[in-house]
Amino acid sequence: MFTNSLSTMFRCHQTTLTRYTDLLIQPRRFRYKKKWATHFKEKTHCDRALEYFDVFYKPLYGKLWPSIRISLLSNHKYCALVNNFSFVEDTTKFLEKLGCHDIIQRAKATEPLLHEDSVERSKISDISESIVENTVGSDDSDVEDHNRTNLTAFLPVKKVYSSKQLQKKEELEQSVYMPQNIALKVVPCSISALPEHLKVYCFKRGNTGTFPSPKIHKTDLLDYFLLDAASILPVIALDLQRKETVLDLCAAPGGKTLAISQTLLIKDIVCNDISYSRLSRLKNMLRFYIGDFENNFSLEFSKNNGCHFNEPFFDKVLVDVPCNTDRHVLLSEDNNLFKPGRIDERVSLPEQQRNLLVSGIKSCRPGGSVVYSTCTLSFAQNDGVIQSAYDYLMQNSNIDIKYQLCQAQLLADSPEKQLAQKMPLQRIAVFHLGLLLFVLPFQYFITRISTTSESQRINQLQDVVKSVSVFRQKYLSWESWQRWCNDLFETVNKNLPASKPLTKDESEAESPAYFATSLKPRSPRPSNVEFRVGQVIKHKIWGYRGVIIGWDEVAIAPEAWLEMNHPTSKSHWKTMPNYSILVDTRDRLSPQVTYVPQENIKLITHTRIFHPEIDHYFEKYDGTQYLPRPSIRRIYPYD
Repeated sequence: MFTNSLSTMFRCHQTTLTRYTDLLIQPRRFRYKKKWATHFKEKTHCDRALEYFDVFYKPLYGKLWPSIRISLLSNHKYCALVNNFSFVEDTTKFLEKLGCHDIIQRAKATEPLLHEDSVERSKISDISESIVENTVGSDDSDVEDHNRTNLTAFLPVKKVYSSKQLQKKEELEQSVYMPQNIALKVVPCSISALPEHLKVYCFKRGNTGTFPSPKIHKTDLLDYFLLDAASILPVIALDLQRKETVLDLCAAPGGKTLAISQTLLIKDIVCNDISYSRLSRLKNMLRFYIGDFENNFSLEFSKNNGCHFNEPFFDKVLVDVPCNTDRHVLLSEDNNLFKPGRIDERVSLPEQQRNLLVSGIKSCRPGGSVVYSTCTLSFAQNDGVIQSAYDYLMQNSNIDIKYQLCQAQLLADSPEKQLAQKMPLQRIAVFHLGLLLFVLPFQYFITRISTTSESQRINQLQDVVKSVSVFRQKYLSWESWQRWCNDLFETVNKNLPASKPLTKDESEAESPAYFATSLKPRSPRPSNVEFRVGQVIKHKIWGYRGVIIGWDEVAIAPEAWLEMNHPTSKSHWKTMPNYSILVDTRDRLSPQVTYVPQENIKLITHTRIFHPEIDHYFEKYDGTQYLPRPSIRRIYPYD
């Protein structure tokens, strides 16, 4: 009996390991493992960055890390820096109508909170040591064995490190911060107030609205500049006074430089950057906001290595160093710092930052201020760099350094934040919680009482979905509402008394939809239109990247605009297709929309565009181009 059952089981097992073909039965073999390229997703550079942050940041920030992680993976929250060289009153009224408020004015009326360090220095030391031990391992036993060994004895190497392993080990050493007790003098905050003319508008807490693109007024200057609200803090920390000279050691892309100029306090400012292309983009940006530099204040540009500044010529120095750029490396694959080929560059960052900070301190006059800023959460690139620079200066110079508290903390301690700390649970949250606790048991009891089978419930659900779809198409679609409105207007017009038709002189001329903003469907598609909505392009002359959001068969724009932007030698630009382009904010600092002739455009692929309005036009990016939303597809049905 046992033998028969065993043979039966074996035959069944053999049957499961066979597959039928047209001619014969062949055994299925499991010799070869799954191919990585077809079954596993390749790790992206953004994934590597997130994995790095989870390893080194999570132990340091503890309970705060989940909320910090979500913030890093969320979209930017921009603020609007008002241009004091344009129409200030009109700009502030416009921003207030959008529901924004001036965070500088709010900060002036705010009492600073008493903050405790979120992470204690002793805790940092313990965590850093544990990270090193878990990643590398302790080598104390090897040292003791070596001390007890005869010097004439031959000892084979226990472990040989490859170049990649040595890179990883060096990266670990540069990523871990070991705090030390240094005799750094702490000076209390001075009484100087926040800059009077600096106006920074931001949406209220919880409001995820976006700003429209800035416009050019009669002064030929843009009315406001969009940047991260945190970029204002280093400018506040400089504590600028009247007629001071300022050095921006790493000025490009120029957001903080522009904020310094908007204080209207400085006498001279020197903008330095090591890259010529970044410095030229900085100059072009400042011309759109300041205009003629000589008429406002002395502005100089310097293309030098920031480590070569050693003479104390400046009252204030801003050292905004290159760093991990945490948010950027999590959201952008383009030239990501966590590419395997850039590991040496990432490892050398702390040393480069230390050298820049030392040069910034040497360039500051006695009694002046130096502000060191980064856009990373790494302790090694913040506290560690300051500690390393202090040790270097103590050993190689006689400069006396003091640490001073500043007014920048007032911007973080806004009244809304203080109110949120006092009211951790709001009414709407209580309502949502109660609704959730009520609905789940109710749904459970209804399911228990129901006598229908699972298949019947699925069929009923499908019928409900179909009926909802029919109802939506019949009553909630744009076409149905349009038909209903047309029928209503026709009925009303029939009942109205006949009126005298307006002559051409009595009626206003219909204003055309400029810059490809017409809602009229582009059907059929003209043969001379080469590009489509959603394609990623690059400007042949100016070099910026963007995505197409619309097109006209010929240029449709005001005559004054065409005369100003189209040279006389390029008159054929008016008769060729022109495209409306969302410009990448990495190439143009403020979000812009341009109108470009067809011959100035070339297609590029595998490039994601960053612009605050991109989700308004497109659903997603498929790796080659953007897929338009239904409202855009109705206008461009053949794109």
